[in-house]
Amino acid sequence: MTQWVPLYESTPAVVRSELATFFSVFPNGTVWRNDISMGADTDIVLVGRLADMAVDVDALEARILQPEYAPVMESLAEVGYRSVFDMLGPMRAQQRSRAVAGGAEIFV
Repeated sequence: MTQWVPLYESTPAVVRSELATFFSVFPNGTVWRNDISMGADTDIVLVGRLADMAVDVDALEARILQPEYAPVMESLAEVGYRSVFDMLGPMRAQQRSRAVAGGAEIFV
């Protein structure tokens, strides 16, 4: 499950509540931030998953470097992502995201 959160159209209290609500349903979710454009138009994307799973960076890199994924790498390079590490960089630490959401109202 993914949820786009346009920070430039929200207040800090609303974003905190969105995070708290999301993590109440998807405790293993992750937060991704647009690191390319860090101006006033910054967004985050919440990615929910039911199971806790680690990202296998080596397997991801091996896959993305296969010739059939060249168009994917070209597309990612157009927006500033030239490696697997560039792609994974926007994933934010969950401890910090949960701390920001702590005590916020959960939407029902």
